[in-house]
Amino acid sequence: MTYPKRKTVLDYETYGENPSIKAEKASGIWFVSDAALPLISGFGAPGIKVWCYITANLAHEDDVITIDMKRCARFCNYSGTAAVYAGLSELLECGMIYRKTGRAASYFINQSYLYHGASN
Repeated sequence: MTYPKRKTVLDYETYGENPSIKAEKASGIWFVSDAALPLISGFGAPGIKVWCYITANLAHEDDVITIDMKRCARFCNYSGTAAVYAGLSELLECGMIYRKTGRAASYFINQSYLYHGASN
Protein backbone atom coordinates (compact mmCIF):
# COMPACT_ATOMS: atom_id res chain seq x y z
CA MET A 1 0.00 0.00 0.00
CA THR A 2 1.35 3.45 -0.86
CA TYR A 3 0.66 6.60 1.10
CA PRO A 4 0.81 10.22 0.06
CA LYS A 5 4.06 12.08 0.73
CA ARG A 6 2.41 15.00 2.56
CA LYS A 7 1.08 14.09 6.00
CA THR A 8 -0.84 15.63 8.84
CA VAL A 9 0.64 14.68 12.19
CA LEU A 10 -2.11 13.51 14.50
CA ASP A 11 -0.17 13.38 17.75
CA TYR A 12 1.26 16.88 17.62
CA GLU A 13 2.41 17.00 21.24
CA THR A 14 4.66 13.97 20.85
CA TYR A 15 6.01 15.21 17.53
CA GLY A 16 6.29 18.82 18.67
CA GLU A 17 8.33 17.94 21.76
CA ASN A 18 11.17 16.65 19.64
CA PRO A 19 11.13 18.11 16.13
CA SER A 20 14.37 16.30 15.30
CA ILE A 21 12.40 13.03 15.13
CA LYS A 22 11.91 12.05 11.54
CA ALA A 23 8.16 11.78 10.94
CA GLU A 24 8.59 8.50 9.11
CA LYS A 25 10.24 6.86 12.13
CA ALA A 26 8.48 8.63 15.01
CA SER A 27 7.08 6.21 17.53
CA GLY A 28 3.47 6.55 18.60
CA ILE A 29 2.48 9.01 15.89
CA TRP A 30 -0.45 8.41 13.62
CA PHE A 31 -0.78 10.25 10.33
CA VAL A 32 -3.93 11.41 8.58
CA SER A 33 -3.68 11.23 4.81
CA ASP A 34 -4.74 14.14 2.63
CA ALA A 35 -7.60 11.99 1.31
CA ALA A 36 -9.16 11.93 4.79
CA LEU A 37 -9.24 15.68 5.32
CA PRO A 38 -12.23 16.45 3.03
CA LEU A 39 -14.15 13.58 4.65
CA ILE A 40 -13.38 14.77 8.18
CA SER A 41 -14.35 18.35 7.35
CA GLY A 42 -17.76 17.09 6.23
CA PHE A 43 -18.53 15.26 9.48
CA GLY A 44 -21.11 16.50 11.93
CA ALA A 45 -20.21 16.94 15.59
CA PRO A 46 -20.86 13.26 16.47
CA GLY A 47 -18.60 12.02 13.66
CA ILE A 48 -15.75 14.34 14.62
CA LYS A 49 -16.01 13.51 18.32
CA VAL A 50 -16.10 9.74 17.75
CA TRP A 51 -13.17 10.06 15.30
CA CYS A 52 -11.24 11.90 18.02
CA TYR A 53 -12.08 9.14 20.51
CA ILE A 54 -10.85 6.50 18.08
CA THR A 55 -7.60 8.29 17.34
CA ALA A 56 -6.99 8.98 21.04
CA ASN A 57 -7.56 5.35 22.00
CA LEU A 58 -6.05 3.48 19.06
CA ALA A 59 -3.22 1.24 20.20
CA HIS A 60 0.24 1.74 18.75
CA GLU A 61 0.46 0.08 15.32
CA ASP A 62 -2.98 -1.53 15.63
CA ASP A 63 -5.65 -1.20 12.95
CA VAL A 64 -8.53 -2.51 15.11
CA ILE A 65 -10.33 -0.68 17.89
CA THR A 66 -13.03 -1.97 20.22
CA ILE A 67 -15.26 0.88 21.27
CA ASP A 68 -16.74 0.96 24.75
CA MET A 69 -19.90 2.95 24.02
CA LYS A 70 -20.28 4.41 27.52
CA ARG A 71 -16.62 5.39 27.73
CA CYS A 72 -16.83 6.95 24.27
CA ALA A 73 -19.94 8.89 25.30
CA ARG A 74 -18.09 10.25 28.36
CA PHE A 75 -15.09 11.18 26.20
CA CYS A 76 -17.39 13.00 23.76
CA ASN A 77 -19.25 14.69 26.62
CA TYR A 78 -22.56 13.04 25.71
CA SER A 79 -25.17 11.99 28.27
CA GLY A 80 -26.07 8.83 26.33
CA THR A 81 -24.85 6.61 23.52
CA ALA A 82 -27.25 7.71 20.73
CA ALA A 83 -24.83 10.36 19.45
CA VAL A 84 -21.97 7.83 19.58
CA TYR A 85 -23.96 5.54 17.27
CA ALA A 86 -24.66 8.52 14.99
CA GLY A 87 -20.93 9.28 14.86
CA LEU A 88 -20.06 5.66 14.13
CA SER A 89 -22.66 5.67 11.37
CA GLU A 90 -20.96 8.68 9.74
CA LEU A 91 -17.57 6.98 9.92
CA LEU A 92 -18.95 3.73 8.50
CA GLU A 93 -20.79 5.48 5.65
CA CYS A 94 -17.69 7.26 4.38
CA GLY A 95 -15.41 4.23 4.80
CA MET A 96 -13.15 5.61 7.55
CA ILE A 97 -13.86 2.47 9.60
CA TYR A 98 -15.28 -0.98 8.85
CA ARG A 99 -17.10 -3.39 11.14
CA LYS A 100 -15.10 -6.36 12.33
CA THR A 101 -17.25 -9.46 12.26
CA GLY A 102 -17.25 -11.78 15.23
CA ARG A 103 -16.63 -9.08 17.86
CA ALA A 104 -19.21 -6.60 19.05
CA ALA A 105 -18.17 -2.94 18.81
CA SER A 106 -14.88 -3.76 17.05
CA TYR A 107 -13.90 -1.82 13.96
CA PHE A 108 -11.04 -1.86 11.47
CA ILE A 109 -9.43 1.50 10.74
CA ASN A 110 -9.12 2.26 7.04
CA GLN A 111 -5.38 2.75 6.73
CA SER A 112 -5.82 4.75 3.55
CA TYR A 113 -6.96 7.56 5.84
CA LEU A 114 -5.18 6.97 9.15
CA TYR A 115 -1.88 5.14 9.32
CA HIS A 116 1.22 4.65 11.41
CA GLY A 117 4.75 4.59 10.11
CA ALA A 118 6.68 5.54 7.03
CA SER A 119 5.27 6.61 3.73
CA ASN A 120 6.63 5.35 0.46
